[in-house]
Amino acid sequence: DVINEIERRSIPVRRLEAGTVGQWKDVEWEVLHPTDSLSVRRSADAALVMRVAHGGGSVLLMGGGGNTAEARILQSDIEPASGVIIYGNQGAEGTASLDWLNAVGPRDVILVAGGGSRGKYPDDSVLDRLRDYGSKKWRTDRDGIIRVEVHSSELSGSPGIYHRILVNDLPTH
Repeated sequence: DVINEIERRSIPVRRLEAGTVGQWKDVEWEVLHPTDSLSVRRSADAALVMRVAHGGGSVLLMGGGGNTAEARILQSDIEPASGVIIYGNQGAEGTASLDWLNAVGPRDVILVAGGGSRGKYPDDSVLDRLRDYGSKKWRTDRDGIIRVEVHSSELSGSPGIYHRILVNDLPTH
């Protein structure tokens, strides 16, 4: 129905797929998932995964897809490294495999979870993996508004650190 309505109104649509890159002002972005040939059984498996970068730092935006998207990216020749991962799937079961975390190497992981979600999110196994991996976990259901600033290491004052997390507009690191 949505697609029919888009076509009826002649709304321009841009299909994004792995390998698509772009720039908006001084921010670069790259699509890591899905591929154009992707065949899925669930719409979540075709969720958009993008990396946005600025000033040497980057954030990986995981729209969903969980372990399916992670596995497909790992099987490709795409390099998913990023300092921050933001999971829009609330930390669903199977998300954040150790192979995925090792490939991305995030210093911080943000789980977008809210009180209105069905089921128990984030999943305990996801929280355990993140703890074992050593990434700092942030949760919107507990921490509130989380903002990521991506910049050059000169601004952070710490060599090799290209982002900082602010919770409710207070710097945490």
